[in-house]
Amino acid sequence: MELKIAILLLLSIVDLFFGLFVYFSNRRSPVNLFYGLAVFAVGLWSLGVFMFFHSDADQLRFWSNFIYLAGSLIVSNFFAFSLVFPQEVWRYSIFQTTAVYLPNLAFFILLFFTDFVISGALVLANGARNLSFGPLYFLYWLYFLVFLSSAFIILFRRYIRAKGIERLQ
Repeated sequence: MELKIAILLLLSIVDLFFGLFVYFSNRRSPVNLFYGLAVFAVGLWSLGVFMFFHSDADQLRFWSNFIYLAGSLIVSNFFAFSLVFPQEVWRYSIFQTTAVYLPNLAFFILLFFTDFVISGALVLANGARNLSFGPLYFLYWLYFLVFLSSAFIILFRRYIRAKGIERLQ
């Protein structure tokens, strides 16, 4: 096993446990909830990348879809985290939470039941993996760009306004 692949496996195990640890250390805190979910999603993504490099041609498509779905979960959870950090400012309702996480459901359907985002995956003769993308692939990156940049803008604005210990956080 290559060193970078072993590091991916170690990273995924550490992230999965750390995400659960953060969540369970204070389940009532929205900061812990969304940060723990974001770290857990990074662990899922790392596990997916590890499996992607250890899968045969039959499983490659599943793991590539898994990686992209985990990536969308990272972005949604980080966005939700940005809305509640450092203090719970966002009083989230079911409607608002659904709006944040609804793209993940859409990507789940598009990734696992259609060829609109990823249309194919194959293992080349030299062992390299190759993905072909569908006509809606750009939507994934547009979603990624909008949610991630929005989260950073929210956090940056709060940082500018923060004072004292809150600014150090």
